[in-house]
Amino acid sequence: MKGGEERRAYKRSDGFHCEARVSKDKAAWRSAVVCDLSGEGLKFQTDEQFDVGDILWFDLKVTGFLTSLEFIAKAVIRHKDKNNFGASFENLNPDLKIHIDEAMRNFGPKQILY
Repeated sequence: MKGGEERRAYKRSDGFHCEARVSKDKAAWRSAVVCDLSGEGLKFQTDEQFDVGDILWFDLKVTGFLTSLEFIAKAVIRHKDKNNFGASFENLNPDLKIHIDEAMRNFGPKQILY
């Protein structure tokens, strides 16, 4: 990274709604709040405690303007700050990465209507 700038391969957006569940074993699922999503990974919040390096499964249902996605993805925790976590997807299908990126571009920033 040049000059400490973070570079992302996929656009992120906050103009979406995401129902998320997270699990260590795909048997016991807990709810999570997704704050940021891309084809590379996600930021999320949960009351569950995880450590950097933990491998997790996410069951995601993402909806927004004219688009919806449902998928289960494997991810690894890359960073944490109390109950806020950042995880990168592992072995996600390249076509799904593109689909997520396109969906995030279409969702765009949230609009406030008065």
